[in-house]
Order: sequence, then C-alpha cells, then structure tokens
Amino acid sequence: AAVDPKSRKILSLVAAPISSFGHLSKVSLKKYGKRHSRHNLALEKLFNNLSQALTKKVLIRSDEHKLYSEFIKKHVPQAKHEQFKSIRGSNIGQGELKKTRNDPLHSINHTFAMMRDNLGTLVRKSWCVTQDLQMLQIRLEIYMNFHNKILV
Repeated sequence: AAVDPKSRKILSLVAAPISSFGHLSKVSLKKYGKRHSRHNLALEKLFNNLSQALTKKVLIRSDEHKLYSEFIKKHVPQAKHEQFKSIRGSNIGQGELKKTRNDPLHSINHTFAMMRDNLGTLVRKSWCVTQDLQMLQIRLEIYMNFHNKILV
C-alpha cells in the first residue's frame, strides 16, 4: 500500500500472499506447508500504479524493506527515497501506538491500523480470514474508496 502523508489518502493497494517468516514460520510450515510468495508481483503492480499517479521528483518514505529501493529506481527513477527503521507498536490502551514521538511513517502506519480496525478480514488473531485473494483485493479497494472519500 502507498499513502500520501499530507492528505492521508490511500494511493494504491495490492494484496498478495507472502512466505511465512518470523518466530512462528516453522509452525506455519509444518501445519500448512510451503506458502509461495507473490510479493514481487504485488510490488511490481503497486509501483506500476504509483508511477502513473506520482510526479517524477517525489519523496518516497518507506521502512527498510530490501526490495523497495529496486522497485522505486525502476518505476520512479527521479524520486528521492528515504528509508526508516521500523518501530514496533504497542497494542496497549488506544490501539497501536508507537513508542516514539516522531514517527516518519506515521501516515501509513496509522492507515494500516485503521484498516485492521475497520476490516474484519485484516484483524490479527481473527476467524475472519479471507481465503480468496481476489475477494481480499476487492474488499481492500472498497475500503480504499471509503477511506479516501469519507474518512479523510
């Protein structure tokens, strides 16, 4: 997903399965088998959408994901790209809050938190899981329209 930090409008959303990772990846692999990642295809589609919507000389801020630089150079070569270390959120109290006052990725992190709050299928530790990727993409697009026209 990409979010305009000033207007907080969602510019593009693309759903894709990714391989399991982290401390539960071994459990997931044993329980469900290997999940094939379509992350590169999703990033290709996302940045293709963005390259048509963004001005050539734009500032793009992201976390330190290793693939973002490659896609930005390919699709928006004149863009300035700043990467920031991800800051873990806290679910105590008022939803997901960052432990720092200055979060350069606040607009996208806040938008993701709103999406998880408003879409049952994105809620963590939930039974409301979407099995069909196409249906998830449709739900995300409906939410993006609602978010951009009504919430912000």
